[in-house]
Amino acid sequence: MTNQLLQIRKLTENDYDLLNRMETGIEDDYVVRIFPKLINSHQHELYGLFHGEQMLSVAGYSIYLDQYAMLGRLRSDKRFLGKGHATELLKAIIKDLKTRPDVKWIGANTEIHNKPALKVLEKLGFPAHPPLYPVKLYRGETVQGTPGPKWEKLQTKQEKRHILNLFSDSDFEVFPYECYYPFPYQDGFLSDDDLEESLFFANKDRTRFFIMKEDQKKELYAMVMYPWNDHFEQAGFWDTVMNQLQTTFTEHRLWIDFMEEGLERAKNLDTFEIRKPWVLHGVWKDIEGERLP
Repeated sequence: MTNQLLQIRKLTENDYDLLNRMETGIEDDYVVRIFPKLINSHQHELYGLFHGEQMLSVAGYSIYLDQYAMLGRLRSDKRFLGKGHATELLKAIIKDLKTRPDVKWIGANTEIHNKPALKVLEKLGFPAHPPLYPVKLYRGETVQGTPGPKWEKLQTKQEKRHILNLFSDSDFEVFPYECYYPFPYQDGFLSDDDLEESLFFANKDRTRFFIMKEDQKKELYAMVMYPWNDHFEQAGFWDTVMNQLQTTFTEHRLWIDFMEEGLERAKNLDTFEIRKPWVLHGVWKDIEGERLP
C-alpha cells in the first residue's frame, strides 16, 4: 500500500527502534512498552505509515467478541502533523478489516476532548454514540443510595442470558464490555465464558440488573455494568455493590460508566473520581445506510 513516497504496512519486531524514535510527546507510551505483546497477538494488529525509514504515524486494532474491531493506539510524530497521515493510515487499516469476514463492526473509542482524533473519525464517516463517563470510587470510600434488600445473585447461564433481554429497553446504546471498551449490543453479545466469569444481580421484580466482573487497566478494578440512569433511586443497588466490594472484590477499585443524565441524577459525587467522557464511534459493515466509505 503506497501513497506517493509513503508506505503503509503491518509492523514487525524489527520496527521497535523506529517506533521508539517517534516524537509523540507521550511519556511512558504503553504502546512502546508492550510492543512485542501487541505484534505477537492474534487479537491485536499494529500498522505504521512510513516515509523511507521514518515512521510518521502508528495505529492498529483489537478484535473483541470475535466480531468487533476497535481501532486505536493512534499516535503521530509531532514533527509531521497536519498532513493527513493519521486519516490515511486508518483508511488503509479499515480497508484491510473490510476483507475479514469475521469482522462485523468497526469503530473507535476516544476521549471527548481529543479533538484531533474526533476530527479523524469524522472524516472516516463514523457516527458517534452518547458519551460515557468513567467513574471510579476513591479508595476507602463507600457509596450510599436508596436503602433496600440486596439484589439476587443469578446462578445459571440461562438466567443470566434471559435477564440480558432487558438491555434493549435500558438507557444505554452501548454495552460497557471492559474498562474503556464499550460496544453496540446485539443478541448473543456475551459468550458462555463471559457469563460464567461475570456476576449477575437482579432486583426483586427483575426489572433491573447489573453485572460485576474483574478487569485490569494498570489498576485492578471491579467493573460494574448498569445500563440505566437511576443508580441512586433503585432500592438496594448500592447496598449490593458495596457488599460485593467488601466480600468478593476486596483488592479492587470500583469502576462504573455513567451517562451524563446518570451523573446529573447522582448523589454523593464527592466519593467518586469522575474522568473525562469517552465517545464511541463506529458502524456495522453490512447495515444499509451505515456502510463504510
